[in-house]
Amino acid sequence: ALAGAAVLTGCATDQSPVAGVITAPTRLQIGRLAPDFPVTTADGKETSLGRLREPITIVAFVSPTGDQCCWLNPDLVSLAGKLRNRRVTVAQISEPTEKCPHGSGCVATCNLQDPHLLSLCDADRIAWNAYRKPRPNTVVLLDSRGDVAAVSSLSDLRTIAAKAGHLADEVEAFEESAHDDWRHATPSGISCATGRA
Repeated sequence: ALAGAAVLTGCATDQSPVAGVITAPTRLQIGRLAPDFPVTTADGKETSLGRLREPITIVAFVSPTGDQCCWLNPDLVSLAGKLRNRRVTVAQISEPTEKCPHGSGCVATCNLQDPHLLSLCDADRIAWNAYRKPRPNTVVLLDSRGDVAAVSSLSDLRTIAAKAGHLADEVEAFEESAHDDWRHATPSGISCATGRA
């Protein structure tokens, strides 16, 4: 009788209201998959953040200060340099302002290049919208699955960097273990490149 009642009434636990509006979360949620977004590199290659990033990623949403449109945040530049040998990407997402509207070719025009920092101009606020319109100087930490591991402000970058380091330790330990397992499983005298002796 109970099973029949469940079929007739469905699985709903709240019968009212009977009308509503479909909404999206108003902010990123820890443990949920972070949105990916398309990226066109300065040399015209179409890719995405997911393809460019290391397993652990620090995504920082910043706006240029004043009229300094071609600007890299020095704290992010410094952090990216410190993490250059780790499996961590530091990405600066530069949001447009009234004084710095950021054209589509802003990276090429400004030559915003740093060997360790991924610098992305978000002229149309695509990333900003995908990440639920974060406040200026919001920093998001992504784990190796692409899930949101932490959300903080740029003023708390040290805490985010420490968490990123711990996550990178886990990734690097796993990769080292997998490499050791593979090496021990490979018979001696066989070339890894060709699979032949």
